[in-house]
Amino acid sequence: MRLAQKKAKPSLAQRVTLPGLYPLQKQIKAEALRFNVVNIGRRAGKTYLGVNLALEYALAGKRVAWIAPNYKYLYDAWADLLKPLSSLTRGVGTGTGDYTSNESKYRIELVNGGLIECWSLENNPDAGKSREYHRVIFDEAAIAPQLKGAWLGG
Repeated sequence: MRLAQKKAKPSLAQRVTLPGLYPLQKQIKAEALRFNVVNIGRRAGKTYLGVNLALEYALAGKRVAWIAPNYKYLYDAWADLLKPLSSLTRGVGTGTGDYTSNESKYRIELVNGGLIECWSLENNPDAGKSREYHRVIFDEAAIAPQLKGAWLGG
């Protein structure tokens, strides 16, 4: 009698379809260095690229910070970060489902250890301070007057 082999469950990354990238976004991603600034026109897909990069890292079990100049920009990005995760099971607490999300803290935790923490610099120049991340994405950095202080630590 042969025992049926249990199929391995696909990884989180295999079960999530990341937002597709346009040729310019693919080029930016391919040519990325440790620090990058993307200064291109409005509606060119900078936030969309950032969402792709943030999810790629988190799905690989890494920690990501998403920083926006204010809550208006943060809320839009938050919705875009959650959309691709719809193919996963959302848990209601630690240890349940593939991921949990907390909108009041703008935090997504994946079962594989991946994490996305979102921060607003609005009334919070210490956003993300004392945390360790594998990737930090500053969205709409050009309109964040407090960015330099936050980056330099005060």
